[in-house]
Amino acid sequence: MSARLRMGLVVLGAAWLAWGCGDDSGSTGDSDAGGASGSGGAGGSGDEVECEPDQGTFQGIQRVVFDGYGCTNGACHGNQASPAGGLDLRPEVAYQNLIRVQAQADLTEPLQLVYPGEQRFSFLFHKLDAATNGTALPAGGGTPMPNGTAALTAEHLEAMRLWIRSGAPETGVVLGANELLDCGLSTEPTPNKIAQPDAPPLGEGFQLLSGPWTVQPESEDEVCFATYYDLSKVDGLLPEAAKIACQGNLANYTAECFAYKASELTQDAQSHHSLIYAYAGATDPKDPVWGDWTCKKGAHAGMACDPIRIGESVMDGGADCGEGAVCATNAQSVIGCRGWGAPDSDTARAGMGGAQSPVARREQYEGVYGQLPVRAVVIWNSHGFNLTDEATDIEQYLNYTYAGPDEREYLVRSIFQTKDIFVQEVPPFEARTYCASETLPRGAHVTNINSHVHKRGVLWNTWLPPNDPGCQTTSGCEPEPESRKPDYVSKAYNDPNYMYFDPPLVFDSDNVEDRTFKYCVTYDNGSPEYPELLKRNSTSVGSKCDGAAYCVGGDKQGERCGSDQSVCTGGGSCDACPVSGGFTTEDEMLIFQGAYYVVE
Repeated sequence: MSARLRMGLVVLGAAWLAWGCGDDSGSTGDSDAGGASGSGGAGGSGDEVECEPDQGTFQGIQRVVFDGYGCTNGACHGNQASPAGGLDLRPEVAYQNLIRVQAQADLTEPLQLVYPGEQRFSFLFHKLDAATNGTALPAGGGTPMPNGTAALTAEHLEAMRLWIRSGAPETGVVLGANELLDCGLSTEPTPNKIAQPDAPPLGEGFQLLSGPWTVQPESEDEVCFATYYDLSKVDGLLPEAAKIACQGNLANYTAECFAYKASELTQDAQSHHSLIYAYAGATDPKDPVWGDWTCKKGAHAGMACDPIRIGESVMDGGADCGEGAVCATNAQSVIGCRGWGAPDSDTARAGMGGAQSPVARREQYEGVYGQLPVRAVVIWNSHGFNLTDEATDIEQYLNYTYAGPDEREYLVRSIFQTKDIFVQEVPPFEARTYCASETLPRGAHVTNINSHVHKRGVLWNTWLPPNDPGCQTTSGCEPEPESRKPDYVSKAYNDPNYMYFDPPLVFDSDNVEDRTFKYCVTYDNGSPEYPELLKRNSTSVGSKCDGAAYCVGGDKQGERCGSDQSVCTGGGSCDACPVSGGFTTEDEMLIFQGAYYVVE
């Protein structure tokens, strides 16, 4: 998701005109061309491929993967007149032929060839991954690719994954990808942007835009700002069939809501996290507590706008700032939006979504739906960092798809356990593990689980029920024995694992143990296994430990020095910090997350 990490072809009937370019399913493609090498390329043989140093990651992929594995030879996808499968992968057209182009394979669930931000939704990646790692292809996906030549190396496949997750940019350098391509490209990263996705068709859903906020070079920030929507102001945008009476907490604030069955958040790769809320309280959108409203982006950027006058041009004092732009308040540097916005912002609101990944798609199971107010101030809490030497910005796009009357039986609920969010106390040169549990109500049908930590959360393990509900961070609870393997594992703090269950996991026992999840998180502050994770006062871009430091190096390493450099004899430095809970990536968090619904 952040800069730190950071195919399908045409089918004739059910037969695949393949990358190789042959197909063992009986394709009418040129099967004898499978082993041909691209002009000057490696042909999948592992020969060295040279790139121009000033080219970007996609140009390296073109040279190393598409050319190097023989995909662009004249008998395959390099024939301008009649490329195999109708897919032309020559350098001048490959990008536009792949990005957000629907795969024409006979798939049970449609996929795009390259879906910027998420390799799970990219048919190209599935085809390549199947050949390299033997993973299963989606139903109707044909054969792994390349077909008839060597599979991509693990390094080249990982470069493809990093490029996709960073928004599949046409230009620029994706952090870590060019080293894997190993063809002479620059390895200095550049900011990566993700293109705006299509909005749902009118009457089926809608799209919200956050507008951009700036992240300065080699820095991080967490900001809050507001936009506003009113679905009743646009003809045909909200069908009567999607309207419902608000339930639960929202019923205290608004009488009219809409039901949705799917949502998808897309955000630039520099984002560490996004948390989005619909404010339903009594504070007016134009109350000064939100800040001044101006157009973000576009020809009218900076011009004052009225968020309530939806459908009216900003030139006439309205909210319409033009194509791709939005009327929003200025981003304020506020951690967790504490003290920002309306006085009741923390209570009179409903979660609209959020993620640490570039793309977060939430499709409810049959009969399950979510609810949101028909009109609301949108609170955007965005945390991002920029590891490059260029200023950049972060934008977000949030799509919703309505749920009709026959699609509404169970209201979705969230797992967002923060009772131990700031429990961490990890001295320098040590690693510590904290364990806790979460018990769900009887009848819970769990659809997904995930996790949230910061940079020193090196390992998250979760065990599905049964578990002891008495396991808490304050009770000395320990991880499960090695003989009981965790069901969920995540090791990348800025791109955590999302585990989905289809069908949902059902927990309907009277015994609380049978409805209790256990999770343990290991935080490492410069142990021998991860010395690079040592928190140092001199380099921390978050909190500091002035007066509470420890010696680094020399013959007193690990001893407390406060702020007295003379304690650290033998060439040491009074610079190591303990790690505790906090909001920046230099500090830590512990949040167990997921979603479920209850069948009484």
